[in-house]
Amino acid sequence: MDHLSLKCHLISVVKTFDEVEIGTNLDTRLVAGSSLEGNLQFCNPAFERLAGQTMGEMISTSYRIRTHLDHHGQIEKHLALTIETGVSCFTDIFQSADGSLHRVRWKTELISPGDAFILCSGTVLDYNIKNNIICFPATPDAK
Repeated sequence: MDHLSLKCHLISVVKTFDEVEIGTNLDTRLVAGSSLEGNLQFCNPAFERLAGQTMGEMISTSYRIRTHLDHHGQIEKHLALTIETGVSCFTDIFQSADGSLHRVRWKTELISPGDAFILCSGTVLDYNIKNNIICFPATPDAK
C-alpha cells in the first residue's frame, strides 16, 4: 500500500470510528499501526503524548508494555478477532510510561493481509484512572 493510499485509509477509518462531530480535531484521536503479533509499527502524535514516549522509542515494542497486565488476554482475543474477521471494537486500559492508566475505546482493522498490519484507532474515555476510580477533569488539557 503506497503512502497516499495509507493516509486516505487512515483518515477514513478514523472518521468512521464513531459519529463525527463538527469541530472534532484528529489531533486528539489515537492512531497506531501494529504487526499481526501486536508490535507497534507507527503511531500519531496523540498516541505519543498519551504513551509519554516518542514513536522512535516505541517502534517494535509489544502492546503488552502499554496494556494493563489484567487485560493482556483481552487484547490477544481482539487481535485474533481482527485477523479473523477484519475488524474489532473494544475498550481497554492503556498504561502510559509514567504508570498512569487511561480507559480507551479502540477500533482495530486488518489492513491488506499482504501488508500484514493492524490499524488501531482510539478515543480516550477517562484520564488518570487510579484504583478503578475515575478522576476528573476528564480531558487531558483541562486544569
